[in-house]
Amino acid sequence: MIYFVSDGNGSIKIGYTENLKKRLIELQISTPNKLTPLYTMDGDITMEHHVQSICSRYFIQGEWFREEVIEKHLLKHPFYLENMHLVENQRS
Repeated sequence: MIYFVSDGNGSIKIGYTENLKKRLIELQISTPNKLTPLYTMDGDITMEHHVQSICSRYFIQGEWFREEVIEKHLLKHPFYLENMHLVENQRS
């Protein structure tokens, strides 16, 4: 699955994992900011690279992008609007 995780400071990580809960635990160790999963979508590592490449305009570094990438770019495209699924209880 492809995941979109917020660091709460204006950055979104776009990544791939088979286990989001485990991946969040791994990522949380490397940042003092509370990470919050926002969206997921079906896809493999090739799809992850595709999503990252079409988001290059919002690139910060590594797999991190400015948070407006979701609202101003991805969710304006019918494919992503249909296939990105909001993570329930995202702010709990």
